[in-house]
Order: sequence, then structure tokens, then C-alpha cells
Amino acid sequence: MRLISEGVRIAFADRTCRDHHRKGCWLFTDKNGEVLPEHDYGTFSGFKADLQDLNCGNKPYSISYIIETNLEIPKGMVIRHTCDIPACVRPDHLLSGTHQDNMIDCIQRNRGGSQTINTYTARLIYNACARGSPVKQVALEFSVSVNVVSKIKRKAKWKHIHEY
Repeated sequence: MRLISEGVRIAFADRTCRDHHRKGCWLFTDKNGEVLPEHDYGTFSGFKADLQDLNCGNKPYSISYIIETNLEIPKGMVIRHTCDIPACVRPDHLLSGTHQDNMIDCIQRNRGGSQTINTYTARLIYNACARGSPVKQVALEFSVSVNVVSKIKRKAKWKHIHEY
């Protein structure tokens, strides 16, 4: 028996762009069919009842892993990207592991969202948001995730940054 229904599989496949990518990734798309920026994890909503017991939330990469393996993600485990592209949903670029495994990957591959930007860049991001630039546009401009920009904008990260 498949853990994820055929209807969800078809809807998921419709939102997956398998066109050539520099790392061979398959990138997830937004609801309008636009390919997500590489640094955006994206969401797959509308199927909460189908996915609620699978420990994947609405994370496209986790759903892709379950579709491919037909295994639930065990409690305490996460799905990691071997390609370091959050928007990637290509099953052979995904593997399970612990949060600690993921943090080790972060350190070894020199990635880590707000840790990879300096105070000057954080201030530029904050100021762009304060001037009304859309978060998605700012994320693309600075090659960071929408999540990082949102946290800077809300002062959840880089709290000492003030507009000037």
C-alpha cells in the first residue's frame, strides 16, 4: 500500500520542474507554476488530511522522499539535501538523518542561512524591507532564503540592526 495517494502524487508531480539545473536538481514550483528560487523551501498545501500522519508537514522535499521510499519519516528524523538546494525535490538528492546530521552538513558545507551573511548585508536586507521591497525579491537579490529575510525584517534575527 502506498502512503501517499495517487491524487497527491499527481498534484505533486505537476509542481515539480525537471528541466536542466546546474546540479541536476528538480525544483519545486509555486502555485502559479513559477520555479522557486533555489534558496526557498516552498510549501505544498491543500492535502493536510492526506499527509497529517506522515511527519512531513507541507515540506515538498519531505513529501518527495516519502513518495519515493514509501516510508514515513520517523520521529526525530529530518530529510537532508545532498545538493544543498532547498527547493530541490529530486529523490536521489534527499536522505534521512538526525537534526545533528543536518547541522554537521551545514558546517562541513559552509551553509547556514543567517550565519553566512555579515552585519552590513543584514542591515541592507533590513533597509530594503523597511522601504517596502517584497521579501521574495530581497531574498533573490541577496541570494538568501525568504525565511532569512523574513526573520531579519521581523527582527527575529539580527535584532541589533536598525534602519539608517
